[in-house]
Amino acid sequence: MVGTSIFIWGEDSSNSLYLHRLAINPEYMNKGLGNSMLDWIYNNVSEEDFLKLDCVADNIKLNDFYKKYGFELVGLTDGHYKYQLKLK
Repeated sequence: MVGTSIFIWGEDSSNSLYLHRLAINPEYMNKGLGNSMLDWIYNNVSEEDFLKLDCVADNIKLNDFYKKYGFELVGLTDGHYKYQLKLK
């Protein structure tokens, strides 16, 4: 684990893939791109146990997106919610 993931997640012993700063240009929102990217990761990554990410806590729309996809809220750090999704 390097950089931002240590700051947000601390010393994490799980075998995880970290997604940081995923963004969709507003012109392409609501076309399923976010779901498609997460689906690809979920279906093609087999070495890691979890997909972890952080999201600005007051971005309600994005937090709702991650929850609907199946991410579990596991904490709050420095104004960011921390989510994880069990991979296969």
